[in-house]
Amino acid sequence: MKKFFEVFGFQDHSVLDKTAQEMKQEVINFRNSINSSRGTISCVFVVTSSHGHRDVIIGADKKKLAVKDIIEPFGDQLCPKMKGKPKVFIIDACRGSKFNTFLPRL
Repeated sequence: MKKFFEVFGFQDHSVLDKTAQEMKQEVINFRNSINSSRGTISCVFVVTSSHGHRDVIIGADKKKLAVKDIIEPFGDQLCPKMKGKPKVFIIDACRGSKFNTFLPRL
């Protein structure tokens, strides 16, 4: 996915194997870097891949981070630089032990 975004001129900020608290702090740091940027930013993609349940993702420490804690820091009040601009959140997280029954299992 990193290469996909780089092809389209996006800057990458990747982190791996973070605890729930570290993920939350990384989101805030990323938001702060946007707000302090001198350049023009036309849109933001935030991609998260982890385990999860319902409305949470699970950190490397097995603790929960609410999905809202990833999305809310980019709201108009907290991220004025992105006001009125597209913000896309891709959350890739398993949500339990059920399998898709419409797909054959190998």
